[in-house]
Parts: sequence; structure tokens; C-alpha cells
Amino acid sequence: MNNLSNYQRLRPYIQNGDLLQWHGNYPFSKIIRLGTGEDDNHSSQAIRIPFFENRIFSIEALSSGLHLWPLSDLLARYDGWVTWYPLLDKYRGTAANDATRWLLTHLGKPYDWHSCVSNWRSIFGWSPKKADHRRLYCSESVFLAWKERFKDMDSLLHIGAGLNQLKSITVSPVPGKPMLDLGIWMTEGKRLVIGGGD
Repeated sequence: MNNLSNYQRLRPYIQNGDLLQWHGNYPFSKIIRLGTGEDDNHSSQAIRIPFFENRIFSIEALSSGLHLWPLSDLLARYDGWVTWYPLLDKYRGTAANDATRWLLTHLGKPYDWHSCVSNWRSIFGWSPKKADHRRLYCSESVFLAWKERFKDMDSLLHIGAGLNQLKSITVSPVPGKPMLDLGIWMTEGKRLVIGGGD
């Protein structure tokens, strides 16, 4: 069981729409990082549910599909580290709630193995698959939630500059810096837990 003191200290500040980036010590985690060249191998989004004892969940695409899990349970047993990136203030409220709603409506969607592996193939010069919502992998689910939220120009104009690039991006960013480069979250994160060794 991991020490959750960092998480407990930061928990009051974690909100809907915040990004969670995962760096696992598992063999498959290492393969993903080798394929993408990034420090993180998994992305998910935080969801705070006030009417359910103010619980915080992680919504994430795993090999079994898109799921909602209590964040504290995941952190307690995770072998690796998890970094929390708060959403920029200008996207809190309606925008974050809309992106969260999109994710919740896609719970149970199957995992997108083809797109996930196509991102690794891009290292060899093959074209990655275009992101779509029929099947989802981790960073693709978070990316598409925000892309759908800002798919029309009126939404982009309402919140100001910063997300115009979402309209032109067709391939989901991989976990790590490419997710942060979308300009939705703060680029400095805080570690919620460090479990196991690397």
C-alpha cells in the first residue's frame, strides 16, 4: 500500500477536468514509454462528484474499456508515480463540466488497441490512426472530450485564444508532454503518489 500523504494534502484542490499522468513500473508501461519516447505512459482525467461524499475519481481507458475508478484506490496500489496537472482557470466550470459529461457518456466504450499501437508505429514512419470515439485509449479519451467541447468556433471564441489548435489536430497526443502541449492544463504538475521503485 502506497503512502497517500501527498494525495491527502492536495486532494482539496483536485477538480473536474484536471489531468492525471501516470508513469508505471509495469512491463507494458515501459513498452509504451519506449514506443512514445515520453516519461509518462498513461493519461486520465479527474472527476470530483460533490453529491457522492465529494469523492474524486479517475476516468480512464484501460484494456477493458473506459471506466470510472475511485482515485484513492488506484493511487494506493499503483506501482509508479502519478502527477496531477490542474486545469487552467479559464477552462473551469462549464468547459470542464462539458468535457467530463462527454467522458461519462462514453463509459464502457472498448479500448482502442489499433490507435494506441499506431502511435508507436509513427516512430517507424507509419501514419498514426485518426482519433475517433468508437474505441478509446487513455490519452485519446481525454483529448476527444476536450476536442468535442470546443468543436465549434463559437465555443473557442467564448473562452478566448488557446484551444484553436484543437480543431486542426486529428491524431490524439500520446501521454506525457504532448498532452500538456494542448494548452488546457498547467505545465507544472505535483506528484500525488510515488509507489514502488524504478
